[in-house]
Amino acid sequence: MGADDETSMHGRAPVTMVVKAPEGDRVVWVEMLDWKAYAQTLRVHTLEHVAQMNRTLSDLALRAGTPDGGIG
Repeated sequence: MGADDETSMHGRAPVTMVVKAPEGDRVVWVEMLDWKAYAQTLRVHTLEHVAQMNRTLSDLALRAGTPDGGIG
């Protein structure tokens, strides 16, 4: 089963959007998203978590003085 450009986007769902701002502030609002935008939001959110994990692993590697941080 798939969805193409002809698939209806009438269904919408509320998503709480949070954006980091300078000095630790956050900008927060609720956005009604169609299914395609909702799917993209989940993808971007997941990719941000992957980037956070990669930064953490890189920091650990630097502290341990090894290329992989002693992991693996």
